[in-house]
Amino acid sequence: MKMIQKRLRSLAARLNLKKQKKGYEKQVPIPSKHFPVYVGDQELEGNLKRYDVPVACTSSIIFQALLRQFDDILAVDEGPITLSCSKQMFESVLKLSLDGLRIEEVKKLTDFHH
Repeated sequence: MKMIQKRLRSLAARLNLKKQKKGYEKQVPIPSKHFPVYVGDQELEGNLKRYDVPVACTSSIIFQALLRQFDDILAVDEGPITLSCSKQMFESVLKLSLDGLRIEEVKKLTDFHH
């Protein structure tokens, strides 16, 4: 888990997306504490969709499980992460991950007050 987070943080720091690859959107700045993930099956769907994912999502078990499915991609030293899963699947995993982060934040706040 920590290894995936470390590799993603390192990748996010190195990415500047100056190289334009076929199917990627035009260069857009990456928000702070986020990393880009391109999702979709380029052969079936055409263009890939870029998601700016909060680095905090890497602590989510479900997000880690998705990334493990594409672990060989995470070993790449340059270029963005590209996942050939459906956009709907990725959005569901991302939503669950973000919801989980919000729940953890609420727990921290309520634990602090007790």
